[in-house]
Amino acid sequence: MQTDKTVSTGCRYREWTSLLLTAILCFSFIVYLYLYVDTTNITKAITFFKNIQGDPQFVGISGQSTLYPWKQRELIKNRTKPLLTLFTSWLDTEDKYLVHNITSVNWLALRPFVVPIVFTNEAAVGKVYARAGWLVLPVRVAAADGVPVLKYMYLDAMKQFESDFYTYVNSDILFTNTLVDTLIEILQNNQTFHNSAQSNSTSQHHTLIIGRRTNVFNITMEEGSSWSELTKVAKKKGELFRSDAEDYFITSSSYPWIDIPEVVIGRRAYDNWLVMNARKQKHQVIDASETILAVHQTTKDGNYEGMKKKTKEHNHNLLVTLYKNVQYSLGVTECAEYQTTINTGKISIIFRTNLATYCRIQ
Repeated sequence: MQTDKTVSTGCRYREWTSLLLTAILCFSFIVYLYLYVDTTNITKAITFFKNIQGDPQFVGISGQSTLYPWKQRELIKNRTKPLLTLFTSWLDTEDKYLVHNITSVNWLALRPFVVPIVFTNEAAVGKVYARAGWLVLPVRVAAADGVPVLKYMYLDAMKQFESDFYTYVNSDILFTNTLVDTLIEILQNNQTFHNSAQSNSTSQHHTLIIGRRTNVFNITMEEGSSWSELTKVAKKKGELFRSDAEDYFITSSSYPWIDIPEVVIGRRAYDNWLVMNARKQKHQVIDASETILAVHQTTKDGNYEGMKKKTKEHNHNLLVTLYKNVQYSLGVTECAEYQTTINTGKISIIFRTNLATYCRIQ
């Protein structure tokens, strides 16, 4: 008969043997990963999923998931980077506090698929929005009395963060899940676009997505922090703005921003020039007005704030100096060769076959 001491020794032996085997298996697995697997992507994926599981911003303002469950699964599967890096800039002005607070809440609700960034050299703005969950970058190059130069915002964002798309957006623009839904569709269809009959140029691999905004006066925090409420108020009180006013410029990560003139944000002319230039360079230009709801928070300053600045002609003067005759009419939204449409909930990208006469590039 075995003694208690013998039984105890046997149990401890089995426990130590089990632990040793587990350690050997773990070590072997680590060696395998190191030798045969790209651990960079594994690390990215682990970080991405940890952020999703523990990030309170992944839950919408109302406590509901920020994207439909099937769309979450579709996008999260095999993803290791955000869909969009979304950036803006503003000054610390008291009369815009509510507007910028609403923008902050609205953009943060798009995480983790969208990374929000504010470019600022003002300590107060950087401190407040970093605490709120935004990323903060300095304005590296400015002109026209301190206004950020657009191209360097893109270049700096691209250098710091990896995503499928990048865009500057005016700081008073709000979005819903339609932004993410549309970009997913464009991303998934890009290969088809690039291989289509209309996309026979390598320049088509550069994508520019633009769209019209809907102006709504005096949006409240309750309206701006809920996608459903924002959609309702846009339909009830909103007015679709003119087609030559573009507030976002979503580009692919390969877009040649280094070649763009040093235009500044918030002043006229640069938006239409960007679209015109992209079309002349035969980039893939997509008008997403029909599927991306972009709501402008219109205040007492109206819808033409940039025209009230003393440097309002900075971009126009620069572009005329560089290119002499600038055909801004070629850069309105309806001149984009592609557009997004929606039918029974399905987003599609179609080629426009009949552009207006004023859209024709000579």
